[in-house]
Amino acid sequence: MFFFTFFVTVQTAAFAVVINTKATVWQVRPDIEMVTIVFSAIFGSMVRTGVHTWCLQRKGPVFVAMFKPLGMVIAVALAVSFLRESLCLGSVIGSVVIGCGFYSVIWGQIKQLELDLDLPPPSTSESPSASLLHHSSLQHTQDNNFGTSLVGRV
Repeated sequence: MFFFTFFVTVQTAAFAVVINTKATVWQVRPDIEMVTIVFSAIFGSMVRTGVHTWCLQRKGPVFVAMFKPLGMVIAVALAVSFLRESLCLGSVIGSVVIGCGFYSVIWGQIKQLELDLDLPPPSTSESPSASLLHHSSLQHTQDNNFGTSLVGRV
């Protein structure tokens, strides 16, 4: 994560120097500008990474990936409410599309979980082919586990 942040900072600084060549623009005053920079560094990196890691452990990678576009919707809502920016039709349409996509993925995950929980137990019938296939898959799994345990001992 450090290298990602470092290289984004270098690229942004290079781009900003090309755009703004005045030296007075680059002076940071110890007032609200410094507080904004420190606040952005803390909450923009540390807290976000911590929340993503926690969510990844709790719900999995799909859930974390779905919050990236949802963050744009939240940013539009906060910009309109706190910064009094005008709400454009494109922002509304984009927010609705992102919200529907997020809802459909979460709905699909819930349906998949319901299907996984409703699976019947393995067949215990006396059919020779069923027990042979079940025995074969168990033997294959045990062989793979035995091979990895031998590799670990060497």
